[in-house]
Amino acid sequence: MKKIVIIVLICPLISFGQLFNGDIGIIDDPDGYTFVRKGKGLTYPVIDTIVNGELFHFMSEKDSEWWKISQRNGLQGFMHKSRIMNIKDINNIDKYNLIDTIFVKEKELQRKPYYKLTKAEQQKRKEFHEETFDFILEMFAEYICETKNKVLFERYIHIIYTEAGSADELPIWALGMIYVCEPDWTLEIIAPNGQCSIKTLLEFGFENIAYGDCLSKKKYKELKRKIKELKKY
Repeated sequence: MKKIVIIVLICPLISFGQLFNGDIGIIDDPDGYTFVRKGKGLTYPVIDTIVNGELFHFMSEKDSEWWKISQRNGLQGFMHKSRIMNIKDINNIDKYNLIDTIFVKEKELQRKPYYKLTKAEQQKRKEFHEETFDFILEMFAEYICETKNKVLFERYIHIIYTEAGSADELPIWALGMIYVCEPDWTLEIIAPNGQCSIKTLLEFGFENIAYGDCLSKKKYKELKRKIKELKKY
């Protein structure tokens, strides 16, 4: 008699990447800048310029040489596809440098208590966090899963601990992504941290992202058990 094995998978209604409208890109231009045009072609007027290091959304089109982009300031236009690079496709050295630069800026903007900021400073911090820091989180998680860069990961832990209580859940989702792909390594780094909030954030991130990897019920229970053991200490 044949046995039928049913594997229960836990999957989400939405993935991390779907939270953004399109992919995240940077320019790939030896001049260090690229024009954004009003329409698909060189005959259309230039409406803005994007320089090295700026992030933007883009929507690729199979049948077009010109792709639609959306910028942080809300401006939309078109850029030739040869000048666009998905941040997931850049090499690991450039990924590290991009992540490191953004983390340094995010930490710098955190130094002053929020209530002491002027409205302009509050807006600047909000815009950078939501439109630059958040943009790289999925790439960051994938980079850590591949390289296990301890220094960068510990820096990230410090940032999300400082921002604990924020309504933005994406940083915690990224932590959950890293835990799912490298559970033992993640716990090894977090375990010595006596802050209970970090362990709670890890659990919250795991619960939010676990479904996205379509974990088997067995793996889900095992990873959940490891977090519970961690929180005992």
